[in-house]
Amino acid sequence: MALKNYFVMWAAQRQNGTVAAPVESFEDERAARATWHTRCANAANGDNLKDTVVLMNAEGFVLESDTYEHAPAAAAE
Repeated sequence: MALKNYFVMWAAQRQNGTVAAPVESFEDERAARATWHTRCANAANGDNLKDTVVLMNAEGFVLESDTYEHAPAAAAE
């Protein structure tokens, strides 16, 4: 069994007030960093109120993190 050494977490605060915080695990740093960049691109182009994307190792040390904020969506009339 291979140990997971890296984690990418994407915490999303959605427009409707709900929160999602999926975590993905990786054996090697290269794959984890590639996913971190992909999740950051998704967050930067998304419409959630706030997205925080974190890359950390299994010891809990944060290697990268970024936050993206977007204005609330206009209410439908």
